[in-house]
Amino acid sequence: MYLNSGVSSGRKDFCHFPQRYIRPPFLQKLLDAKARNHEDLKFSYIVFRRGIDERKNFSDLLLGDTATSQSFQGYEFHDIPESHQNEDYVKTNVKFNTLSLPRVILSPLKRHGHVTLDLCTPSGQIERWTIPKSFSKVAYRDARKSKWGDLWALGAKTRVFKNLKLGNPIDAKYPKFEKNLKNKVNKIRYRFRPGWLQAF
Repeated sequence: MYLNSGVSSGRKDFCHFPQRYIRPPFLQKLLDAKARNHEDLKFSYIVFRRGIDERKNFSDLLLGDTATSQSFQGYEFHDIPESHQNEDYVKTNVKFNTLSLPRVILSPLKRHGHVTLDLCTPSGQIERWTIPKSFSKVAYRDARKSKWGDLWALGAKTRVFKNLKLGNPIDAKYPKFEKNLKNKVNKIRYRFRPGWLQAF
């Protein structure tokens, strides 16, 4: 998602959630706080697993935009186990795999008659999918029960790309930012120059 390496200007959107912690007594005294003994911090983490990339073990694994488009259509009627197949089931070539599914990155927005999910898709984009009750009763029910971090395999009716604040790289393409940075540095140097107290 973040294609620009190094330092960048501007506020960035990133996956996080607030974590509340209780201040210890010594921190309360240090901050001279008397009423509130807790703080909310933005907490984020990443999990790594040592081993072999499982995507290499599947030759027919969908990745990128094809995986996103298939996930948008949904796997509700594809690759169903034989124990759950009925007389109307039509066999397709689409294979279900959890490695090619989008993931819910925020809590679902539950409205009357539809649910909105913010998903991180296999193509590396953040999208907002809407699942109305008319689309599928099973998908609508599961969307209402879904939580942050779940995989989504039942598709949606509409999708909207979300514009994220990714920041701008600091290089020669952005002379205004460098100029503003130099002005700030010069102001600090002027303020703390030798003998600046004599001016008062």
